[in-house]
Amino acid sequence: MPLLEGSQNTIITGCNLVDQSTNNNTSGQTGIDILFEASNHDAAHDSSARDYDPRCHPGTREQHIEDMVYWAVPAAGADNPLPLFWMKGLAGVGKSAIAQTCAEKLKELGKLGATFFFSRNGRDKAAQFIPTIVYQLSTEFPDYRALVDHRIRDDKAILGKTMAV
Repeated sequence: MPLLEGSQNTIITGCNLVDQSTNNNTSGQTGIDILFEASNHDAAHDSSARDYDPRCHPGTREQHIEDMVYWAVPAAGADNPLPLFWMKGLAGVGKSAIAQTCAEKLKELGKLGATFFFSRNGRDKAAQFIPTIVYQLSTEFPDYRALVDHRIRDDKAILGKTMAV
């Protein structure tokens, strides 16, 4: 809304007025609202849709879990780990259970940023990956949230652009 829109016979003296409004969004949606709608909330580690997804039984796969958590949160003074942790194996051997258990452990430690669990059962759209991760990060980091909100309000088409953008 322009400064003093609709005013009549207005006299202002002895002050400086600065219009600092930044919301040029006429739809009433914030950038975060738009991001929320583009996200797949069922893909998050703590989604109710994943309530019954596999987890490691206590005392099992401990070395795998320790390796992954150490990769994500290396000990003080340790060499930086590789930028990517690749877990591979045949279908049904427990990769998702290990990843779910690690995500929960990292969340307990306050070190989890975001997760996306792909699945053939509706969590298979790569186009939802970036919005979902960005949305989750925006709930953890207020400064990042403000930046993302502003960027999406400035370019509402950004979520439909290429992955590189």
